[in-house]
Amino acid sequence: MAELERLVIEQYPAARITLEVSRQLVRLLPISSAENLRRNLEKSPLEVDGETIDLGRAIEALPEEIFPIDSVGTLVEKVSAAVQIVGVAVREGHLKLGSEHFVRLAQDAVVMATAGRPGIPAGHFTGPSLFGYTRGE
Repeated sequence: MAELERLVIEQYPAARITLEVSRQLVRLLPISSAENLRRNLEKSPLEVDGETIDLGRAIEALPEEIFPIDSVGTLVEKVSAAVQIVGVAVREGHLKLGSEHFVRLAQDAVVMATAGRPGIPAGHFTGPSLFGYTRGE
């Protein structure tokens, strides 16, 4: 099973980043607030692929509703969501990352997360439906 996990993590950057960040944050549990997280990360910053991540502004932008983070499951869920959000924000040009390496990682994480999802055929919703009759253009 360890070989399978290793292969999946190698193929999906979002999974690898989530694992790497979660491994570093798990020592901080429970995380009671954004301020608590910021103070802890000042002492020991996060690293991905050997590069330090500057989370200064990102932490300030965290809504208080995501706290507390008091279990490993909740931590992984929230880190995974953050990886996806950052990836989309970078891809759409809403967020600038200082490191080209992080830019590539964020973009790859989003591309890999959306790759292979089945699309809905264009004519799928033509004809009668619960909502009335639809017509394809």
